[in-house]
Amino acid sequence: MKIEFNYYPLTISAPFDIALPQPNYPAVAVSGLTLLPVAGGYILNGGITLDAGGAIKGGQTAYNTGTGFFLGYSAVAYKFSVGSLDNFIIFDGTTLSATDINLNFKLTAGEAITAGNSLQMGFNIDANYLIPTDDSYTASSNADTNYGNDTTISVRNDGTNIQYGWFKFNLANLPTTNLTSALFYFKTTGAGANGTKTLKKVTGVDWVEGTITYNNQPNVGDTIGSVATPNIDTFYSVDITTQVQAWLNGSENNYGFRMETSTSNTTTEISSSEHDTTTIRPYLVLIYDTTKVFKASAINAINTGKWIGFAGENITVDIAGKILLNNLFITSELIAGSNYYVSDTRGAISTSAGTVSKKVGLALTTTKLLILNF
Repeated sequence: MKIEFNYYPLTISAPFDIALPQPNYPAVAVSGLTLLPVAGGYILNGGITLDAGGAIKGGQTAYNTGTGFFLGYSAVAYKFSVGSLDNFIIFDGTTLSATDINLNFKLTAGEAITAGNSLQMGFNIDANYLIPTDDSYTASSNADTNYGNDTTISVRNDGTNIQYGWFKFNLANLPTTNLTSALFYFKTTGAGANGTKTLKKVTGVDWVEGTITYNNQPNVGDTIGSVATPNIDTFYSVDITTQVQAWLNGSENNYGFRMETSTSNTTTEISSSEHDTTTIRPYLVLIYDTTKVFKASAINAINTGKWIGFAGENITVDIAGKILLNNLFITSELIAGSNYYVSDTRGAISTSAGTVSKKVGLALTTTKLLILNF
């Protein structure tokens, strides 16, 4: 007896043979890739070979021959080679070797960086380096007298003779962004030190120390900082970070600031940039973001101690970019066989040491510098 159950598209019959219809899927088209049978393997158009021995090759016909790569078993060991005979990474079954390999890091730029710049982490202007280009004082009792060559600056308010101190710093060739601190230092030297010293930014017109008098002194604007000065022969500092950043980035003209005393019948004398003792002259201390890279400089030991390497590409401010930390730096116009040092000129290297000596490389050729990062 034969039993049939017909239920499209399934047919079941004794002895329960099951027949299913074949699906009619469309063909899949593949272009640009052709497999050609060869002895023991395949060659893919484009030059990649899987040979009979199981090795994958491209360009190189065998381990470490020509330009390309090889991965497989060769001469009783599994081996790998990529590159050319002059520039390569190879593993011979025991040892890994390479030529012209650099250790790169991605670090954020604190200022605009050009490929090849010598770099450091953070940036500092230390004590006694950035002194005023112009400083003087003016006196109402001698309204047409200039005191630009005096070794001390007198700040006074006694009702009959008003004396103001004037200070200006050259901020050219410094990073214009990512400043974290700017402190103005000055030292009281005599004639009393009581009262509070207030700093107000100069507005309107520029001035120079050799011509400023009480009668031609410029106008001033907002207060940018103040400090009490109770003692003589003492260094004091005033935080003027916000104002210095505005001068650096160009949002305000740098005409310096005026110092005045807010307490009646007080006089304070402080050392000027013309003082014979250089260590007590006024100065600025600047500190930039220590987590970002800046063009390196050898002007002080703090900066040279933070040297890290060279820019591998142009980097926009506040964007991470490639930094070369070791091995070879490819550049130009080197003197083969010469040692190279961080220069006082930010971002540059030189065959002569800067203010603080920091050797950073040895020129192997006119284009290859062996980085000495230690």
